Amino acid sequence: MLIDVFLKVLPLFLGILIGYLASYGRKFQANAEPALNAFVFYVALPALLFVVSADADLSQGVPRAFPALVLVPTIAFSLIAFGIFWLTSRRDLNGSVAASLAATYGNVSYLGIPVMLGILGPAGGLPTVLAQLLHNLIFVLGYPLAHEMLFTSREASSSKWRAAGATITKAIVRSPIIWAIALGVSVSVIRIEVFPPLMDFAHMLAGAAAPGALFAIGLTLRGAFAVFRAGELRLAPVWLASTGKLVLLPAITAGAVFLTAPDMPHSWLITLVLMAGMPTSATAFVLSQASGGEGRTVAAVILVTNILGILTLPLAAQVFT
Repeated sequence: MLIDVFLKVLPLFLGILIGYLASYGRKFQANAEPALNAFVFYVALPALLFVVSADADLSQGVPRAFPALVLVPTIAFSLIAFGIFWLTSRRDLNGSVAASLAATYGNVSYLGIPVMLGILGPAGGLPTVLAQLLHNLIFVLGYPLAHEMLFTSREASSSKWRAAGATITKAIVRSPIIWAIALGVSVSVIRIEVFPPLMDFAHMLAGAAAPGALFAIGLTLRGAFAVFRAGELRLAPVWLASTGKLVLLPAITAGAVFLTAPDMPHSWLITLVLMAGMPTSATAFVLSQASGGEGRTVAAVILVTNILGILTLPLAAQVFT
């Protein structure tokens, strides 16, 4: 079983490797990364989520404990990680926030969706879509809001609330991912017959999501390697955050499942644990940099978790299947 899962995951990491090697080519050193990321985020990934949501079997419903088992362990571990980093970094608030983000924000979209569909097949469609949506909302919405509350002075409270409103609007109302899932679920629930050429086109775009996303991840890793080569990095937070992301968070999630929902259906259980153990998302670096956080630590954790993830994900899948 371990070899089977490893062989399913290996092509995905080979896609990351190809992207990393391509980042050294001149044609990929200018605008390739932002252009490819834009295509994946605004076109290919929404198409994939729409197709998966539209084809999902909703007849069995969603386990009632599932949303809480995505949200509670992730948020709780993020707070615990922040406290540990804050106490061990001489109360460096900025660095602690960035490190806790790196320890909990997994690549549930670009890597998680291909991994879960590769392991579970169509049965993993609905749990994967819901898990990545809830996980992303925690960070794409929650992290900027928390940052505004922590780092905006009390005198600027009015601008703080305006910024919070803008963050909510951007994360929910303007998100192509949320609209794609909502549209796909509507098609599935109402059983709308989509015009076949349009559905074929959606499937064609969806097919570009996984390779495009994995290639984009590879392009981002070159900068992470540069952080290590610079030699100006505290390694303890990097290894602590990496261990937390790949081992502790999925273990805590699994423990929460066995304690509160031991009868969780198999595909939903595996999705919870493996999505919790996904390598750190490159979006964590973007969020950290945009907020003025410690980007170097986040970049290093992205690199370490993506390298080690090729072993930890098959091991976790073996344990829980």
